[in-house]
Amino acid sequence: MEHLLRMYPRSGDLTEKFLLVLSLVVSALSENSFQFTHGDQSQGIQKNQIERALGNSLPLIERRVIDFGLHIASFPFPSSFLPSLPKALIDLERVILSRQRQVTVNVEKSWWDRLPQDEQKSVRLPNPPGRNNSYSDTSLFSQNGNNIDHSWSEEKYSFSISAASSLELALIFLKRRLKSSGLLAIDGIALAKGICRCTDIANAIGNHLASSGSSSSLTKKSRLEEYYDESLALHAKQVEEDALSTLGPILGRCSESLLTIASLYLRSLNDDQQNSPHASHRALVDFGSAIKMALDHTQIERVGIGCIMDNESTLKLTRSLREQLRPIAI
Repeated sequence: MEHLLRMYPRSGDLTEKFLLVLSLVVSALSENSFQFTHGDQSQGIQKNQIERALGNSLPLIERRVIDFGLHIASFPFPSSFLPSLPKALIDLERVILSRQRQVTVNVEKSWWDRLPQDEQKSVRLPNPPGRNNSYSDTSLFSQNGNNIDHSWSEEKYSFSISAASSLELALIFLKRRLKSSGLLAIDGIALAKGICRCTDIANAIGNHLASSGSSSSLTKKSRLEEYYDESLALHAKQVEEDALSTLGPILGRCSESLLTIASLYLRSLNDDQQNSPHASHRALVDFGSAIKMALDHTQIERVGIGCIMDNESTLKLTRSLREQLRPIAI
């Protein structure tokens, strides 16, 4: 298990299957435990069925799933294709690391660095939407417009979709654990980065899909058609549209799950403050500050999350989270 999550995307299919089984088991046990304890009115007597089923390995599983999920959420695409994170969030990360006497490293390493480089049979595509929240057919080409940039492809979309699917399963597990125990330790900076990245990319994908289906875009000649014959250009465009139509909603749901996790964990930190005089107020402030910066950056309360069909629940969740943050002296 530990090897699967730490070495992702190696054995990516197996990792996704493991997370699927884990999320199903935890969901089923959570439901059974809830029904049993309430049905027999024996709350607090029966040992949590999840802990009983997974035993001593549960804390390690939780830690690895947290690390895996927050890392994948921060890198839905490689770093060079991601929008910038809010400067205030990066500054806060430096402050926290300096307080912990940890050395900051500017180079972002991600799971994308472990991907194989051989993509000769993969369809070459324009760079994905996301960088600076803008997109253009010209992103397929170098700045002088004469050479095709071979850095993005159908295969990379496949990896991105697979990672997002695994992320969604990991977040289901974490939400269940927070609801049942509330004892997880979650890094607010990493969670805020994930919210920013997943939301920004989901919004960029939503904007691109909307613009590509508009009447004005249909009358424009695609740059793909200038470099490929018409049939290849149409095929490449369809491959890209299919990939984005799959990826966008997954990332939108992941962003919503990350917001839910932030709300649940914030509630857990507040409970610790009220119940234990030794609980760290600094941890609460740091976590709350990071989440507030993510909300300020994404403006989800105002614009929602791209690629989500019904944003009403998302808007309600985000506004509730903002209310949770108000009493914290940030």
